[in-house]
Amino acid sequence: MKRLIFILFLSSPAYSWEFATTDHLSLDVAKFGCNRDPMTPQVNCNDYKGRVRLNFNLGLLNDLVKWKNELHGEGTDAKFETLGWHYTVSIPTPWGIEPFIEHHSRHTLDVGQPTISGRDKAERFPVEDSIGIKITFFERKKK
Repeated sequence: MKRLIFILFLSSPAYSWEFATTDHLSLDVAKFGCNRDPMTPQVNCNDYKGRVRLNFNLGLLNDLVKWKNELHGEGTDAKFETLGWHYTVSIPTPWGIEPFIEHHSRHTLDVGQPTISGRDKAERFPVEDSIGIKITFFERKKK
């Protein structure tokens, strides 16, 4: 019975929930002067040509939760060599304190991870998972 009341409350026109809204969508394209990447030692610094990055930010559960995403790929003239996903999920508060979790992983394409000299197994792909608190001291309001 409690579930039914809760579902009716959330679905009522007086209080409608939006599961996800798009706050930002952009595409970055950058040309490298040089990119030396330890994940792809077979690709010379000058062979990398650039990066493409898709940025999209979402507001979840009526903006109770913010999810900022970057999907990026780096490549040569011939193909993408690496891909990555960097995201932050946070809960903004009116007091300028924002707890968050963050993830950034990078992966090679068409080749295995390199093996460091003297080791038997290939290296694992780079990943960073963290949890933290962002404290905002000042932020100019947009006009």
